Formats: sequence, C-alpha cells, structure tokens
Amino acid sequence: MSASGSRKSGSGSGSGSGSGRITTAISANIAIIIPVLIGIALGGIFAAFFTRYNKISATGYSATIFGVGTNVIITTLLIVVLVGGIVGLASMAIVVRDHEYIMTHPVEFTVETLLMGFLPAIAFMYVMYCREPGLTKKNYLEAFLLALKFMTLNVLLQVSGFYRHSFPHSIA
Repeated sequence: MSASGSRKSGSGSGSGSGSGRITTAISANIAIIIPVLIGIALGGIFAAFFTRYNKISATGYSATIFGVGTNVIITTLLIVVLVGGIVGLASMAIVVRDHEYIMTHPVEFTVETLLMGFLPAIAFMYVMYCREPGLTKKNYLEAFLLALKFMTLNVLLQVSGFYRHSFPHSIA
C-alpha cells in the first residue's frame, strides 16, 4: 500500500506528471495512427490486387428461393437489418439519453463523428475509383450517404449508452 502511495505522490509532483501526460498522449496518437496506416496499406494492396485480377467478363450468379431472386432477398435483409438497428438504437437513445461525453467534450466528439463518417466514405470512393475510373454524381451521393449513416450510427451509439457500457473507464 505504501508503495502505491509513494508512486502516486512521486508522479504528481513537479514536471514528471507533465511528461507522463505527453507520453500518454503520444502513445494514444500512435495507437490510432498505426492501425490507420496499416488499413491504408492493406486497402491499397487489396485495391491493386482486385483491380489487376478483376474478371469483367464474369457473369453474376443468382438463384431463386420460392421464385424470389437471392439478390432481392439479400438486399431486403440488409435494409431490414440496417433500418431495424437504427430504430433500435434510436429507441435506446430516447430512453437512455447519455449526453455527458457530448457536453463535456464537444470538439472531440465532433471530430470523432466526422472521422467515423468520412474515413469509410473516402475508402469507399477509392474502391469505386479503382473499379471504374471516373466517379459519377451517383458515386458521390452513395459516399455521402455512407458517411451520413456512419455519423448517425456514432451519435446513436453514444447517446444510447453503448459507448459508456463498452468503455467503462473514461480517459478524462
């Protein structure tokens, strides 16, 4: 017990605590930057690979279940799951209303929300560009809707209390 007490008193005095915070901040930034760089590198490798070995002449396969095409079934299921998830999260957000982090860290939450939305959209646009150079207005609209979906998801996850439950120890 005295060892932990002396450690606390030693770390809180002088310039040691400032350098500790700087080291923690640098470690946190590196922990964010390294996965992003790895993701960009892997995305570039996969994009190059799939662009190089893309089978343009391949025909799509579609089976039917009870006379309904599997593409229709899969698309419908994806829409139902997406809408159901958003409605469920919105319901929980109305009940829980966890606004504490948003109110205490508005800049961080705004940056987090923008990054959560636009980084996947940028990756999506890059994949679209590699598949067929020359982006159309429809591609930009799809990327914007993807960014909007992920930003909405981030806000709903925060307000519904999911982040507080998933990450119980706050950084602040």
